[in-house]
Amino acid sequence: MSNGSLRWIGLGLAFLPALAHAHPYRPIDDSVIIETLPIRYDPALAALGQMRQQVQRQPADLNASLKLARLYIEAARRDADPRFLGYAQSTLAQWPDDSHTPVDVRVLRAIILQSSHQFDAALRELDAALAQRPGNAQALLTRATVLQVRGRFPEAQRDCATLLNSAGDVTAALCLGSLASVTGRLELASSLATGALGSMPASDISQRAWAFTLRADVATHQGNLTEAARLLQQGLSIDPNDRYARAALCDVMLDLGRPEAVLSWTADQDRDDNLLLRRALALQALTQRARDGARWREALTAATAQLRDRHEAAQLRGDRTHLREAARMQLVLMQDPAAALRLARENWSIQREPADVRILLEAARAAHDATSIGELSAWVRATGLVDVRIANLLKGQAAEGLKS
Repeated sequence: MSNGSLRWIGLGLAFLPALAHAHPYRPIDDSVIIETLPIRYDPALAALGQMRQQVQRQPADLNASLKLARLYIEAARRDADPRFLGYAQSTLAQWPDDSHTPVDVRVLRAIILQSSHQFDAALRELDAALAQRPGNAQALLTRATVLQVRGRFPEAQRDCATLLNSAGDVTAALCLGSLASVTGRLELASSLATGALGSMPASDISQRAWAFTLRADVATHQGNLTEAARLLQQGLSIDPNDRYARAALCDVMLDLGRPEAVLSWTADQDRDDNLLLRRALALQALTQRARDGARWREALTAATAQLRDRHEAAQLRGDRTHLREAARMQLVLMQDPAAALRLARENWSIQREPADVRILLEAARAAHDATSIGELSAWVRATGLVDVRIANLLKGQAAEGLKS
């Protein structure tokens, strides 16, 4: 499982990096309008600005700093803006990294590192936090998630099981269900998700959305894409800000051959690189339709150029967060299997979710890399992963091998 525009102070934060290198413009008259800002009030970001002012007044207040860091992390998740993760990291920087570092600081640092795919560093923080406080539920859940993404399933299983004592049945069930869904125990995963849904209140938005996404993952692995789309839409009706679920829904719609639906679900979402990729893939599918393909070409060209610029900038920064998406862009949009395979293999060294298996397998097949295909086939057998699409890709490769 891989499961967040402030007026005033937030605007200052958002544009601070750009302003640091700009030459100041000084209007010659007070009546000159420099810029017209949209009139919009965002209560969540307004609360963030108020909290930031409180921390500035009382920098030694641990609880205030923790609250501000959590608000920044939520803003990053909601707005797909990684700069907020940097602000969260800066908020926590005043606590040194030693044996006296508060557990909650370590856990939030780990969540920030996890969000930027620095998984090994995140695990070090979580190991230290759990050495100080072995039953910390957030640390256990975060570590289980990171271990699952890294493909270290037995260790993740132990942390999920430990959650039974520290976080309760629902969280433990969802943790165990997520793990079951990627290790071939699909009926168990579905049963755990369904049971969790029946045990939690309607007000528990995050866990209800997680449960629906988990059920959708199971349906996707089984090849029941129509059911997966229904469940993902149900989850998004609970939490519209769940970008993982939105991207997953777009992928399902692409597999179903419904690119128009992807355009609808990615409207006004161009700031999110993952969703921009899905939009570009949908535009490409539409351009390949004989009747009205030409009308989409200009939008496809613009989206592809924007994606390419963002991925090139990330590469220059050393940012490895979107390697999976970069590989998919190279394979499908740029038609460059060799570049796609290089990126997919680099991504595989960092994370090993079913989507990572799929893009590496697709790139390896396109590049005729039998070694990578053999390694992936062995990994799928060893982990017990059950996914109809991946199985079909492996069967297709086997059939091609027999023909040759």
